[in-house]
Amino acid sequence: MDFNIRISVALVAAIVAGEVISFLWYSHNTPWGRRMAHRNFISAVLCDIGLAVILQWIVAHKWSVYKLEDALWLSGCFTLCYACLEAPHAVYNVDSLSNFFMHALHKFCLVLTMVMTMLYLKDA
Repeated sequence: MDFNIRISVALVAAIVAGEVISFLWYSHNTPWGRRMAHRNFISAVLCDIGLAVILQWIVAHKWSVYKLEDALWLSGCFTLCYACLEAPHAVYNVDSLSNFFMHALHKFCLVLTMVMTMLYLKDA
């Protein structure tokens, strides 16, 4: 298995776009943003870098993305994996279910934004 990290404009743009989505999604103007812990900027950016590198590798070697529909399917699969892994630990009543749904929707938007950024900047 070959795992090369290629730093490119598309990768950096995907990281920036992902952090912008997350920053807006978890701002203090959203109901789920006020109840959740504050985001640590350094760890958030490091995780965005990790996610972008993983997505770059997946798109290059395992799941080709040529159009929006491909990116939607990839984002949906990532979201389902997140939901199946995290829901048993995060959902314990109706309020936590709605918060968890918003977190899962955030993961979908985050992956979709990063993949589409890489696609349109011709890195994927």
